[in-house]
Amino acid sequence: MDRPFISNPRTRQAKRLINEMTVLRDKLKLLEQELEHIQQQCNHHFFETTVIRKCKICHFTESLHY
Repeated sequence: MDRPFISNPRTRQAKRLINEMTVLRDKLKLLEQELEHIQQQCNHHFFETTVIRKCKICHFTESLHY
């Protein structure tokens, strides 16, 4: 019994894309952790608006709207 769907180029492409997304998600997690560490160590200099304040150095942002 032949199973043509296994050799389908779209199947290979889908698997490749899923693998690439997994790698990119892992890299994103590492980058988010690195940014969080930088923001924790930062001596913030905030630019404020009526709804947020954002650090000019590390881009840490917090809402002023409660």
